[in-house]
Amino acid sequence: MRFWFKGVNNYIDQGNIQEVNYFLKECAKSCSDSYSLKIYQEAFNNEVLSIEESLELLKEKFSDFQYKLFQDRIEIVYKNCGCDLVQDNLINSPRICNCSELSLKYNWENIFGKNNVKIKRISSILEGDESCIFEVRLKISDSMEVLLS
Repeated sequence: MRFWFKGVNNYIDQGNIQEVNYFLKECAKSCSDSYSLKIYQEAFNNEVLSIEESLELLKEKFSDFQYKLFQDRIEIVYKNCGCDLVQDNLINSPRICNCSELSLKYNWENIFGKNNVKIKRISSILEGDESCIFEVRLKISDSMEVLLS
């Protein structure tokens, strides 16, 4: 299996970026569907909870989940790479971080709707940074503005 993943890693690392991102989008969806999406849905299921209260629930469920809440965005911080493929030394290409970014987008869009979420990777452990930081921006409606304040 490690030989097969070596080929996958090479493709992720050296393949056409558009094709790789298409592949990673499908991987991100499968990964999210297998675990994290359910946790996000549970955390944001209650309409009376604020964004911060829902983020606290995520923090309880994910051992390495930290966040910073700003007026216009949320920063999600991981001190360790959460990708099982990286943890198992099957993938080491920094491009796999696109999968994490796409997974987050998939989770957040399932809560707030398609095209209402923008995710941006700020830093990545696989690119030599101390932590992985993702910026989450939500399309603000009047009802959500109160939640982010």
